[in-house]
Amino acid sequence: MIRNFKKETYNKLYEEYGPLMWGEPLYKTLGYNNNTAFRQSVYRKKCPVDVFEIDGRKGRYAHTHEVAAWLASLGAKNE
Repeated sequence: MIRNFKKETYNKLYEEYGPLMWGEPLYKTLGYNNNTAFRQSVYRKKCPVDVFEIDGRKGRYAHTHEVAAWLASLGAKNE
């Protein structure tokens, strides 16, 4: 069941955002209310997924598959 959820979540996120997520879709999906809270979690090394910068571009990015895996892990902890 978790694998199905992970796959469905990944497919939905990938269809909408592609292989990388950034900006509002990223921080909202991770459960942050705003960019400031997201930046603080990155600064404090509390962000639940690995984020990175891309030279010549603003913002932080995460791989869509990592975001989907993190979301699926939340359900697994509750079972």
